[in-house]
Amino acid sequence: MNHNNKIARSIRNALLIHDEAKAAKEMATVIQKRNENSEAMKKLDDMVKSGKGRELFLAIQAARAPYNVSLDEVMRLRREGKVEAAVDEMLGNMRGLQLAYMDAIDALIAHQSANMESARASAEATYRQSRNLAIALGLASLALGAGLAWLISRQLLRQLGGEPNEVAAIAGQIAGGDLAVPITLRQGDQRSLLFAIQGMRDSLADIVGQVRSGADSIVTAAT
Repeated sequence: MNHNNKIARSIRNALLIHDEAKAAKEMATVIQKRNENSEAMKKLDDMVKSGKGRELFLAIQAARAPYNVSLDEVMRLRREGKVEAAVDEMLGNMRGLQLAYMDAIDALIAHQSANMESARASAEATYRQSRNLAIALGLASLALGAGLAWLISRQLLRQLGGEPNEVAAIAGQIAGGDLAVPITLRQGDQRSLLFAIQGMRDSLADIVGQVRSGADSIVTAAT
């Protein structure tokens, strides 16, 4: 599009300038920009892949051909010094062809812009969906982790028969010789560690009681 604008300005300048050298320079610019425009069209040809895009690109090519023919005619007339005839061609035939050519370019630009906007919207929607899924999975993992922690804690308490620090304190008191330490079991508890500790305490208490009773008997017999 920028090349076409420069071509239009240069050909206009060539018709307005009376200095032949400067006019020739402007027409040389027209030729240069046309060549650059042709290279740009080749690159665009490789880039446009969609069916609608190809259709619009071919429309540009179809509009460009007669425009270039008219442009060549304007330049020929200017080189021959037929400025008025060149101006008539530019303002008449070439102007209409140029507008058709520009409209075809605008149509392709609009199509490509719409495709880019659609791709942007699709990418944004995909991002939102991925983000929401990640949040949902994170919350689900958190809930699952909390649930597992609760189940593990409950199972541990069931196996211990009470809070870990309470069970440890009772075991420590028994190990210190306190066989009268109170032990409260949960209703129906017959398998926990605390239940086993209670049994051990009672057994130790029985043994100690028997030993003391035997010792007392010995002392009584001796006296």
